[in-house]
Amino acid sequence: MATPLAREKPNGIPADGQSPTTREQDATAPTETVETARDADIMMRMIVGSISPDPDDVRRNLAKNQSRLSPASEADLNIRLVILAVGLVTLVFALDLVFLKM
Repeated sequence: MATPLAREKPNGIPADGQSPTTREQDATAPTETVETARDADIMMRMIVGSISPDPDDVRRNLAKNQSRLSPASEADLNIRLVILAVGLVTLVFALDLVFLKM
């Protein structure tokens, strides 16, 4: 601590070592911390809840989409696509045979 000048009066330290305002702040600090943590927890739960889908909505949508699909639609086969695939495979093998003999 610096020594006071000749005409200055040194500041005294309170007997208990703390000012009254510091004691009031220390008393309210834990409750403010708890309230702040509680508010942060509520906000985080709200954010996560708004991002993640509702399980009930997911179940309803799955049931709705599964009811739309009929067993016959799974068995349907696009015959044009099958004929095109077989034709292309045959063409590739034929070209392979032609160019290998050359």
